[in-house]
Amino acid sequence: MKYEIGEGIIVPAYIWKIIIVLHKNDIGSISTHTRVIAVWIPNTEESGKHPWYYYRVSVDFIEEKTGYDFFSEIDPAIQN
Repeated sequence: MKYEIGEGIIVPAYIWKIIIVLHKNDIGSISTHTRVIAVWIPNTEESGKHPWYYYRVSVDFIEEKTGYDFFSEIDPAIQN
């Protein structure tokens, strides 16, 4: 979902971010203990009334909403 402001300026209805917290700068170090943070935030003035962690969701949620398959190179057993 999105809306348009001005002439041809598209504003997304939501913003999202997925962060993998790596202690080593190495994607091979990702394990079932690696911390992952995902947020899905409505792009509204009201969203500023809550701290960022209020909008935490699963990576699966963002994948479902966006149609992207994040971390497809990571073993599915680790992804789950």
